Amino acid sequence: MQPVSFYTCLVCILLIINGVWYMRSFWHIFGTFLADKNM
Repeated sequence: MQPVSFYTCLVCILLIINGVWYMRSFWHIFGTFLADKNM
């Protein structure tokens, strides 16, 4: 395996994990915001 492709895969995996965590926190904040507006 070439180091370049290895690092590319690593960056892709990190970006995917970052995106998942970002979306989860975004939906959490969005949900609490909607809950506050409903109350």
